[in-house]
Order: sequence, then structure tokens, then C-alpha cells
Amino acid sequence: MNIAVLTQGLYPFEIVLLFGGMVLLLILLVGLIAGLVRGKVPALLVPLFIISIVMIAYPSVQSIKYKDLTVTLNNQLQQVLANPTDPNSRKSLAQVADQVASRPAKDAATIAALASAQYALGNEPSAQRNLNKALRLDPSQPVALTLRNKIVSVEKLQQLSNTVQKDPANAAARQQLQEVTSQVSRTPLANPKALLILATAQKLTGNEEAAQKTEKKALEINPNALKMAAPKQ
Repeated sequence: MNIAVLTQGLYPFEIVLLFGGMVLLLILLVGLIAGLVRGKVPALLVPLFIISIVMIAYPSVQSIKYKDLTVTLNNQLQQVLANPTDPNSRKSLAQVADQVASRPAKDAATIAALASAQYALGNEPSAQRNLNKALRLDPSQPVALTLRNKIVSVEKLQQLSNTVQKDPANAAARQQLQEVTSQVSRTPLANPKALLILATAQKLTGNEEAAQKTEKKALEINPNALKMAAPKQ
């Protein structure tokens, strides 16, 4: 029996209930067998059996619900990445992400999926915290590595854009910006801030049409994206 899988998403009190119920059930089974051997089964065993079953059933149901939530989270995330401007998909993803975040997660895959959802929704601080947590648990977790690479690429894109804006004659920076912009353009993005960074890079590399489409997408997701992304004076 894999205890980590069995207790995934359970609060401490639910874990206590689960194992306490198992221990109680085992004791009751021993008592039942002893009673049958003696020819007299104590009447108290019946309600105690019911209690032990309830103690096991409640956390088990919660664990099953949590596993279903993680599947739903991944499905909703793929829908948002495929159509980032759909408000209903984003709302559903946010609701599922909140539910998953409210439960204790111990496996890197679930935490990485949550981080990816939070990043897509624009909740970057929470996404970064969960990404770091996932990588601490499993440095080779594929979803976590993909998200980290995406974040690093977007950050690099912003740095290169700033460099080119300050020094338009910097040919090396322009070439690198072109390469990174091409790379990020092929990456599924639903984060409005990341989309605006991409739009700026596309403008700087002369792809005005793509820049307008990307910026429009960001503003459809969040009409205040430009204000939020603007540097503070």
C-alpha cells in the first residue's frame, strides 16, 4: 500500500481518521473472531463497526474527490491554453485551482500542475512558490521544468526588449531578441502580462501585425493589463 497516494490531498485530521479507523476495524475484527470462538459476540461491536467504517470512508471519499480535482485541473488548463481569451474556461480553471490549492499537496506533479494553472491565470507569485516547491520535491518533474523554462524565456524576452529599447543599435541584442521572440511565440501563453511582453518584442522585431494580435489577446483576457504592466513612475 502506497501511503503517500492514500493520503494525497488529506488534512492531518483526515489522515488520523483514516488510520484510526483502520486500526479500530482491525481490533474489532479480532474481537469478532474471538467472540465467535467463545460463542458470544458483544453487542457493542456493531456500532463500533459502523464508526470505524465512517472513519475510513470520509477521508477516502475526500481523497478520491481530490484526485478527480487534479484531473479536472489539467483538463481545464489545456482548455485555457488552447483558448486563453475564453472567460468561462478561465473562470472554471480559477475555481478548480482554488480548490486544489486549499488542500495539502505532497506530490510534485500536482503542485506543478497547480503552478502552471496559476501562471496561466496571471497569479505569478503563487505560481512561482508552487513551482519552487515542486522542483524541490522532484527536480526532474516534466511539467515543472516546462513551466520554469517558459517563465525564464518570458523574463529573458523582457530583458532583451529593454536592452533594444535603450540601445536600438545593439545588433547582438536585436538578433537574440529575434530568436527568443520566435521561441516564445511558439509557446502556449495565457498569462496576460507574458502576452504583453511578447507583443512588445514582436513590435521591436518589426512584426507589427503579430504584435497587435498578441496585445489584443492580452487585453481580452484583462482589459487593465496595460496599466498593470506599465512601469511605476
